[in-house]
Amino acid sequence: MNTDTGNMVQESVVRGIALLVMIIAAASLVMQLPVLMYLLAADFLLRAAGKTAWSPLTGFSRHVLARVLPFTKRMIYAPPKRFAAGIGAGMSAAAAVSASLGVVQAMYVLTGILILFSFLEAAFRFCAGCAVYSALQRLLRR
Repeated sequence: MNTDTGNMVQESVVRGIALLVMIIAAASLVMQLPVLMYLLAADFLLRAAGKTAWSPLTGFSRHVLARVLPFTKRMIYAPPKRFAAGIGAGMSAAAAVSASLGVVQAMYVLTGILILFSFLEAAFRFCAGCAVYSALQRLLRR
């Protein structure tokens, strides 16, 4: 079954990706491995560009997590999710660069925010980036 049809994406896959992001970001903090944040940034960038077929997190979520986790299996509008992925790419890249430059406090704050936002998506279907996207759309329509 195709779970990405251009303007629509399967919600269960998105929530599975959020769960993976949360786990990987937390692991990068616990294990002090900023390289994991670089990998997250690359995956976010692929998804923001609409290249979900190349995203390892999308593939794992689609083929494993979406089948075993009790997330709603329905199609949702993809552009806000792509916008949110762009924000995630910037945040995870900034966290990785901060860690690489020795600005550990910035890395902790940025990674913590990423963990919080991915938790909200995975657990409660709340997408902070999507909320920003919607607000920007409303402003542009004025």
